[in-house]
Amino acid sequence: MHSVQTIKSTASLHLHIKNKGVLPGKSKLTLLQKALALRTPPRLGSQGAAPCGDNNCELLAYVRVLDPGGGRSWYVLEWDRKSSIWVYQVEDDKVEFTTLDLTELAWDPGSFQTGLEVDVNFRPTKVGKLSLA
Repeated sequence: MHSVQTIKSTASLHLHIKNKGVLPGKSKLTLLQKALALRTPPRLGSQGAAPCGDNNCELLAYVRVLDPGGGRSWYVLEWDRKSSIWVYQVEDDKVEFTTLDLTELAWDPGSFQTGLEVDVNFRPTKVGKLSLA
């Protein structure tokens, strides 16, 4: 992957990330890696096991990946700079913290069979402040 400059956490990704026409597979993997490189989440294990109770979780989510058909989102908290990510995963009414390989998201067809998308309007947010409705 080519070197990508980081952007301010208050800046939108919409000028840098174009989801349209990027189908599941290698191109989607490149898109996800670019979004992560722009936001630069901390390395795996960096945020530690901060306590996460109802609406007071201090862990910071840097990138949101979503199923445009609804019902599923992954908020990336940490990244190993290769393929492993630690996410806050939301699926319908179930939420969990889990480690994934980026290829799982890159090859996921999503509800519309067009793949998952990077939420270009998402700004880094504490997990306890996420609106999951």
